[in-house]
Amino acid sequence: MARGCDNGSVTLSLALAVMVSAVQTGRVDLPPIELLRTLDDEGVSYFVTAAGSSEGIRLKMLADPARRAVSPEELFDLLFLGHEIPGLRSGASSADAPHTLAAIDSVSGRIERTFVQYSADAKAASQSVLMTIRSEVFSVPAMAEKQSLRDGLVRSKRKIGDESFESGPDRLLFRSGRVWSEVRSSGEGGPAATPREGRDAIAIALDFRISRIAGLGGVPATKAQLFLASDATAIGEGFEYRGEILASLDTLAELGVELELVCDRVHWRASLKRGGRRVHVEAYSWTIADVTGERTMKTPAIVYGGELLVPLLEVCGALAMKIDKRAGGYFVTLDDD
Repeated sequence: MARGCDNGSVTLSLALAVMVSAVQTGRVDLPPIELLRTLDDEGVSYFVTAAGSSEGIRLKMLADPARRAVSPEELFDLLFLGHEIPGLRSGASSADAPHTLAAIDSVSGRIERTFVQYSADAKAASQSVLMTIRSEVFSVPAMAEKQSLRDGLVRSKRKIGDESFESGPDRLLFRSGRVWSEVRSSGEGGPAATPREGRDAIAIALDFRISRIAGLGGVPATKAQLFLASDATAIGEGFEYRGEILASLDTLAELGVELELVCDRVHWRASLKRGGRRVHVEAYSWTIADVTGERTMKTPAIVYGGELLVPLLEVCGALAMKIDKRAGGYFVTLDDD
């Protein structure tokens, strides 16, 4: 999380990725983003810069921290970075338009980022916006007045967050605690097979981020301790998240699973093998595949903090492992125990 610096700047747990074509662990190490403090006539504004990049985001907010609806650290922890959605990058439809907008006042904190098709040429010609992700964190008094945000929408086919609504396959609106978020997909590209699947998977990943920030009031994703059932050896931890356990690939390696991970600007794709079984999962995909074909998972694999997190109950079941919840944590039984 954030820490204060002597020179008045603040360092956030956000980053610009340095991607690799193939790695054997599930983590990508990311340098930090800094919030550089400047003063203006309207209060305090912060200019956000990614380490090693000229990219910047200007954040306008109230000077008095006690009046802010949300802290800048909490707001920017909701931001998807350019590398975190395979096949897309942060960008706008015109070269002079900002791809990210952010502001904090006494009613809410708002952050919005648009994404275009990824190109190896960072200065490629402007493109159509393929996805827009917007979150607004309201103060507690303002929440009661914001139910009108869902007017004209219908309940979504998948429930995401505390409640969720949609308008066709391209727009999803959902609430987690005191955060209303919107994901829009143009239908022309994205991380999943269909616009609705990609839209919903990104929304799940955003809901998970919200659940990791205590001050936002969402259903918390608490840490889950994992043990081998045979001798109670600790093997790591995951996150309990809305009926699933999300865990890193390093946790699976502790269970003897062989890992192959392709991790670049187009794919976050993992091949997992244990014994004679092999399965494939991909970031923001709802399917898990093996030699018999594909089946739909209840929770997609997501990217968080430089790691690919997979739904452990689904993956372990496909690799002939069983997970039981007992006092103290979750216990994994291997098929050869």
